[in-house]
Amino acid sequence: MVSPLSAEFYAPFRSNAAKECKPSPSLKACSPTDPDVKIATELDGPALAEGPQYGPIADRILPRSLSEGWRVSIASRSQDVTCKALNTNMNPGDSLLVRSPVYALLNLLEVKTVPQGLSSESLRSVVENWNADKPKHNAL
Repeated sequence: MVSPLSAEFYAPFRSNAAKECKPSPSLKACSPTDPDVKIATELDGPALAEGPQYGPIADRILPRSLSEGWRVSIASRSQDVTCKALNTNMNPGDSLLVRSPVYALLNLLEVKTVPQGLSSESLRSVVENWNADKPKHNAL
């Protein structure tokens, strides 16, 4: 079984917005007739897979050992998920190296792509021409 790393380990990687978040969000609702009565809804198993339609991803098993000490979060391709993931690790105005074309709410530095992936020439150009007055990028 994989043991999670301590909260202190992740602290340097969290954005200001992520540090302000409460540790455990609640999906509880209140009774419409009595606001003091709390209603909790729980979804598990088939209901969780069927409701939001988040089922297993077919034929996408990562060949990793549980003892390697890392994890991957997989979500549907949506701007909302991307925005939330970036908001967790980036602060407003942080720099992010990205494939081109792309858009987000950050200081974008485009790195061109070629059929095999990122263009090494484009990446080299971005890094070598970095404005010395600006902080270095936080992610690629």
